[in-house]
Amino acid sequence: MNRAYYRWLAGASLSAFGDAAVFFALGWAASGIGPQVAGFVLTAFTLPRAIFLLAGGVVGDRLGPRRVLLTGYSAWRRPIPYYVRCCW
Repeated sequence: MNRAYYRWLAGASLSAFGDAAVFFALGWAASGIGPQVAGFVLTAFTLPRAIFLLAGGVVGDRLGPRRVLLTGYSAWRRPIPYYVRCCW
């Protein structure tokens, strides 16, 4: 196997681990308020993600995966400093 595959595998694994950690942390924090709130928070986290995954697959098939990934990552990266400044 070439090195690019191992880099992709490491990045995908870290990303999946981070997603699982966020999902777990959200559920844990919301369950302290109540089970209904935990269900609502996890649904509110999962439902848009599923919709955007399907829509992103369609767009990725039409425009190309590289273009869609780079556009998505750059759009996701922009509001992060504002979130950090707001919440800390």
